[in-house]
Amino acid sequence: MTMANAMHVFTGANYDFGEVGVEIGKKDSFGKVLHTGDIVMLAHGDYLGTDLESWTYDNLLSVIVTEPETGVPFVMGIKDCGFEHPEWRIQIVKKFGDVVDGERWPDWGFNYRSGVAA
Repeated sequence: MTMANAMHVFTGANYDFGEVGVEIGKKDSFGKVLHTGDIVMLAHGDYLGTDLESWTYDNLLSVIVTEPETGVPFVMGIKDCGFEHPEWRIQIVKKFGDVVDGERWPDWGFNYRSGVAA
């Protein structure tokens, strides 16, 4: 249920990706429960299962959001990969409860605002 004063995640183009703080029934790669609005760091794996396996953490920050039309949660930027794709690690770096109203992440294309219409 969306509340009128609830904080929401928006893209830089002001597209509303839903309410912050909704548990999505998924965990990050390290077992922490994910909620909408959590800021996550992404790592991409190469040569998985070999002696050359490596993980690249290359300043890839993102946010957990929901698809407005369907309500299905996803990680912005790797939507089609889902939450358990073997080539991606998802790690929470800032929980939704630590985000403040008006917080902006312009380099990654998202921001937070409350008081949106329900």
